Amino acid sequence: DQLKEVRLKLAKEAELPAFMVFSDSSLREMAVTRPMNEQEFSNISGVGKNKLQRYGDDFISAVLAFCREEKREQSYS
Repeated sequence: DQLKEVRLKLAKEAELPAFMVFSDSSLREMAVTRPMNEQEFSNISGVGKNKLQRYGDDFISAVLAFCREEKREQSYS
């Protein structure tokens, strides 16, 4: 859900349909692989040089925030 929110925000800012930012399958791949840096992010299907430069920081930040929150929740369990 967080990745879809990032995609929607970026799409609205660029006045593009959300799928033009990244497809659902790319978001699923991000959710599974959890890229933590530009090298890992560039391995996601649909990520080329332009999308890496344009969107990489936003999506990597979202993944890192999710992982921090998940780790916090696990420490309370």
